[in-house]
Amino acid sequence: MITYKDWFTFLVLVSCGISPQVWGFSFSLNKRSIQIGEVAVLSIVLPNTNRSDRPVIVDDLLDRHPQLKVLERNMSQTDNGMTITFEITAYQASDFRIPPVQVKWGPDTFSTEALDLTVTSSRTPDDMEIRSDFGKLRPPFPWRKAYLVFLSGVGALLALWLLRWSFLRIQWRKFFSFLYGRPKLPSFETDRMWLRKEVAKFRAKLRSGQADPELVDQILYTLKLFLQKQTDTIAPALTRIELENQLSERHLKPKTKTLLAQVDDFKYHQADKAGAPQVAEELLARIESEFL
Repeated sequence: MITYKDWFTFLVLVSCGISPQVWGFSFSLNKRSIQIGEVAVLSIVLPNTNRSDRPVIVDDLLDRHPQLKVLERNMSQTDNGMTITFEITAYQASDFRIPPVQVKWGPDTFSTEALDLTVTSSRTPDDMEIRSDFGKLRPPFPWRKAYLVFLSGVGALLALWLLRWSFLRIQWRKFFSFLYGRPKLPSFETDRMWLRKEVAKFRAKLRSGQADPELVDQILYTLKLFLQKQTDTIAPALTRIELENQLSERHLKPKTKTLLAQVDDFKYHQADKAGAPQVAEELLARIESEFL
């Protein structure tokens, strides 16, 4: 007696022996062996479910394959179902395995199996010809290298022009002045020390009898240089009146102003210059009492 268990077992065995094409899903590879650069087409046929949406193709494994290249993907709708094709090629002679491709369409998920593909080459490794009448291939022009060489040439010309301009424009003697003379050491002499040294020189001249009228001018010019250092003015280029107007009493006291007036009278109004030693002595004494 045949029971329900026997019928169920029979149906399972029959379903396992039926080809997947009976259910409407199939996949195939038109070529299992190709030449380098030749195309093998992987076709996937989905059953016609009259759905409005498009299937989702998951081909990450095939897309990331290091040697196999997918040149084109196509999808077409027919009365019998949906057909998806992959044009696959390789540029290296070897045996490859095409990874599975998964297709999700609504609640259904379909997947192909891994398929073997052999890529061969009838050429020798040193064969550089496309066809015998074409001759050898010409290597492509290295545009990137030519561009870098052009930029390097322009940079070299610019550097040469800047070097020439620098030799013509820059005053190299001043730039390397430390090579042409000894460096000047910093001076620790104060303004009063300098003035005291100058006064001592003038007194030595007076003691030696060199008391000509030009000595009075030298002492007056030395006083103006000292005032210039103290007040940051152009004292040597100023007249006596300009000095009195621009300098305060802290720098130029009334007695000094009176003495400067006497010096002007001696220089410009007295014809007899025999009193030069006395004027020089009074001027030095005023400098010592007021500024030293």
